[in-house]
Amino acid sequence: MSEYRSPSYFGVHNYGTVIVDAFGNVGIIGDYTNGNLTRIDMGTLIIYAKARQVSGVFEIRDNASVKVSNTSDNALRIERGTIAGQGTIDANLTLGFDPLIYPVGQRQTDAKISPSGGPDAPEIGTLTIVHAFQIFDGTMAIDVNAAGLFDKVIVQGQYAALAGTLTLSISQNYKPAQLVHLDFLRYQSVVGDFTTKASMLPTYTVQPGNQVFRWTFIKTSTSYAIYNLLIN
Repeated sequence: MSEYRSPSYFGVHNYGTVIVDAFGNVGIIGDYTNGNLTRIDMGTLIIYAKARQVSGVFEIRDNASVKVSNTSDNALRIERGTIAGQGTIDANLTLGFDPLIYPVGQRQTDAKISPSGGPDAPEIGTLTIVHAFQIFDGTMAIDVNAAGLFDKVIVQGQYAALAGTLTLSISQNYKPAQLVHLDFLRYQSVVGDFTTKASMLPTYTVQPGNQVFRWTFIKTSTSYAIYNLLIN
């Protein structure tokens, strides 16, 4: 009789390149650790046990998706490196190191979430998180292009728990004359705030009339946004 082993006994440790390009689902039975590049071009990557990234890039393209289907721990843990792209994360997403698991000396991280992707990917993207989103540490990087299109992170699940750093880059050529509101992070509820964010967003002048606007942050119970405030 063959011996049965739980999927937790098995694992895939990727320190090369994994590319998923499928019309349907591609499954990994057991734990999955990304240490270099995991890219989902099409379809859905389903991870049936624990999922974590220890370095490198986890990239989702063209509205593809990743799903962590583990009833005891359905989290995609980005401990280091970047998660990027345009698509859906059907999991709880964490950024940085969980302080309940790792001691203080082991929590240094360069973890980053960056909608859109690499040099040959679209400039602007949206990442949708089906469950909760927890930033223990790391960076959320948001871009606004010259046409006013901007990166978005949409948390459909229970909550967004914020910490870490927010960086926001606005094209110098984007100078709207009317009042605009760009909600780059949406959630059902929110806990905490970014520890660090841009202390000064740019001001700009609109012609004719020499109207001067200043970009500023606004946080509400359902979104985090920037808006342009007329100051002169």
